[in-house]
Amino acid sequence: MATHVQMDAPKPPERSLAQMKASRKVYVEEADYPDHALHDRNREYFIVVIERDLGKVAIIDGDTREVLVDILTGYAVHVVKASGHHNTEHWESRAGSGSPWAAMAR
Repeated sequence: MATHVQMDAPKPPERSLAQMKASRKVYVEEADYPDHALHDRNREYFIVVIERDLGKVAIIDGDTREVLVDILTGYAVHVVKASGHHNTEHWESRAGSGSPWAAMAR
């Protein structure tokens, strides 16, 4: 067992930039992004709550304490952070394995 644990892991095959671009899925084109909020809520008071055991992330309106959406992530979320300093438009979550997922708050 000790010998097996000390063995170097096999390196995964490297993917070229062309392969990465070919496998990329675009759900909404950047030109189609909204240029203003599509609701009248104050998104500066949105709260993101991790429902780790359920594999969900909840977005709550801090003004009304209303759960706006329960998003199924498909894995146990460990960390949720804003994509930029004081940016409440985009959040990113990470699982313990490093699996990324992003949500848009607009």
